[in-house]
Amino acid sequence: MRWAVRKSSHIIAISEATKQDIVRNYAVDPQRISVVYHGLDKTRFRIPEDSDQASIDTVKETYGITKPYMLYVGNVQPRKNITNLVRAFTKLKRDGYQDIQLVIAGAQAWRVQDIFQALGEEIRQDDIIFTGRFADEELPPLLWGSSGFILPSFYEGFGLPVLEAQACGVPTIVADTPSLTEIAGEGALVCDPHDPESIQETIQQVWNNPDLARDLSTKGHKNATMFSWQRCAQQTLRVLINVYEIFKAVNARKR
Repeated sequence: MRWAVRKSSHIIAISEATKQDIVRNYAVDPQRISVVYHGLDKTRFRIPEDSDQASIDTVKETYGITKPYMLYVGNVQPRKNITNLVRAFTKLKRDGYQDIQLVIAGAQAWRVQDIFQALGEEIRQDDIIFTGRFADEELPPLLWGSSGFILPSFYEGFGLPVLEAQACGVPTIVADTPSLTEIAGEGALVCDPHDPESIQETIQQVWNNPDLARDLSTKGHKNATMFSWQRCAQQTLRVLINVYEIFKAVNARKR
């Protein structure tokens, strides 16, 4: 990475937070970095319709989802903070919230055993469901069927699942980390990823307050509309043309 940053003519960062990380860690001139946000497939990630109920029922049956559930989407690895998420959920259950499940949707990645060993018996609860790797077409129904989405990662460069959840109208919770709060905008509750109690409290807020859940759904959906792959492509093309023009001008002076 250090070599690539040093040798590149220009850098595209996927968030302002990522740009600042590059500046801080590699002492890069900020003028050499352009922020271009990812987009969103709005034909897949949208408010559900009545005709989508069959696919929602199918994924619930496939993964044994029998109660209202909070959904996490992403690989299972230490950076994603699964440990504190499960600890928060375990405390939630102990405090009397029995009619809730936690669905962790994603493939097991690196150091999974470290996570399982740290959690011990907490990971064996019937109401914690690990889907493992799932089919792409299952993601929208998983989101549509959920009562809330949570991404408590310690670090993300962007956080695309946040936008996907918001586009589906799902009340969303994110960790208080720069890229996630940047991307989620006003359409998400924020928790301290290092504090299981903070994670628990934000889940309870969504669970106990229908008005808040509706407000998050509305604001999140509005936020997601601002991201598109067309805009991403246009901005990327603009960066490429600018870099090319600079390269051409430098070569002309050398002649």
